[in-house]
Amino acid sequence: LETEYAVLSDEGKHFFDRMNGAAIRMRTLIDDLLAYSHTNTGEHAFEKANLLTIIEEVKTDLSVIILQKNAVIETDIKSTALVNASQFRQVISNLVTNALKFSKADLPPHIKITSQMGQGAQFQTKNPGLPAGSLAAKKDYTHISFSDNGIGFDPEYKHKIFQLFQRLHSKEDYEGT
Repeated sequence: LETEYAVLSDEGKHFFDRMNGAAIRMRTLIDDLLAYSHTNTGEHAFEKANLLTIIEEVKTDLSVIILQKNAVIETDIKSTALVNASQFRQVISNLVTNALKFSKADLPPHIKITSQMGQGAQFQTKNPGLPAGSLAAKKDYTHISFSDNGIGFDPEYKHKIFQLFQRLHSKEDYEGT
């Protein structure tokens, strides 16, 4: 392929590069759609899992980009919780990946993952946005908070960023779907 590319005209190279870029974006979109479909069709079994172990696994998976960006990820999580471990791992992976991707160019990413144990009534009061009665008042929960020092987003887009395949920035500014 390299020898064929070398003999293309400048216009041919331009078209080839555009097709190659489109193919890469399409592959990424297909991979993302497959990952999304697995969250909807996968088993929803909850199991007691060590949350710190899952976070450490994600950090290992993303270690290359964490080192490249000189990122710091700190956590105080020491608890176990009833979770769907694969979905929890995917959520943590997505949050860390986005924090790394949307970091400020002149500042190493600093990501904090913290947790708090408490009963539903306590969290319902602290989070008025939760639908009434969504947490059992006397049931124990683990509240996990995630923060970073990235570029942030305008609050007017708070609902858009959690919709599937929505973006606030162009693909030239930030890769991904």
